[in-house]
Amino acid sequence: MKQRQIELLQQQQQQQHHQHQHHQQQQQQHHHQHHQQQQQHQQHQEQHQLQHQQQQQHHQHHQQQHHHHHHHQQQQQQQHHHHHHHQHHQHQQHHQQQQQQQQQQQQQQQDTLEQQQQQQQQQQQQQQGQEQGQQQQQQQQQQERIMVMMMKGEGMVELICCCRLYDAQCCWCCSSSSSSSSRNSSSSSSNSNSSSNRSNGSIQNRTIYNKQAEEKEEIRTRAATAAATAAAATAATAATAAAAAAAAAAPCVLPADGSEQHEATPAAAENKKLQQQQQQQQE
Repeated sequence: MKQRQIELLQQQQQQQHHQHQHHQQQQQQHHHQHHQQQQQHQQHQEQHQLQHQQQQQHHQHHQQQHHHHHHHQQQQQQQHHHHHHHQHHQHQQHHQQQQQQQQQQQQQQQDTLEQQQQQQQQQQQQQQGQEQGQQQQQQQQQQERIMVMMMKGEGMVELICCCRLYDAQCCWCCSSSSSSSSRNSSSSSSNSNSSSNRSNGSIQNRTIYNKQAEEKEEIRTRAATAAATAAAATAATAATAAAAAAAAAAPCVLPADGSEQHEATPAAAENKKLQQQQQQQQE
């Protein structure tokens, strides 16, 4: 190899002029390679880079055959350029790997955020479902409270207690036999008169149930036609507006027997009083 180098040095001395021309070719080749590397960096496509590398290798191989006496020197420079190009390629690969890692991290962050949002939505839906269930239970309790007042007394006599607004301070009771009591009752507006007359039509033809009767639904539908109980039959959401209108249209109607209007809370005790009065009337 040393002898080969000495021969190369002698050939280089003899062919300085040719070497000068080849130096210009190398500069042009270097410029060409540099230009190609810039193109590769702009295009960022590995397949394109491989094509360029193959073209460069073919170009270098062709020059090596043509200038065989500069073979060793040219190889070193080409290795240097090739090494530089390899570093550039590695740098691009590293950059692409970093981008992929960042994208994966962002994707993971997005996934976790979406999962958290889904979990929050599920929790909110569960909370809303629980709240709706509680509201429904409250509505059922309020409706049942009115149903109990509309149910019969302890005996076989059916007493209908009409209450305005769920916990109304205006409650009055009448039995199925004394249907004329609320018809003759004093009222401050014609609206309540017509509504009470409508309720009397349903009260007259009513059958007598036991206190433990199972026809709650039937009593509920009948009570919905009674005066001032339309607000009680509606849902709690619409009850405020509907009940306010019903309260304005139908003030408290006093029973015809002269008894005082009954509060909502002692309605059960008033039921017993009215039941005793009814029994006395029947006797």
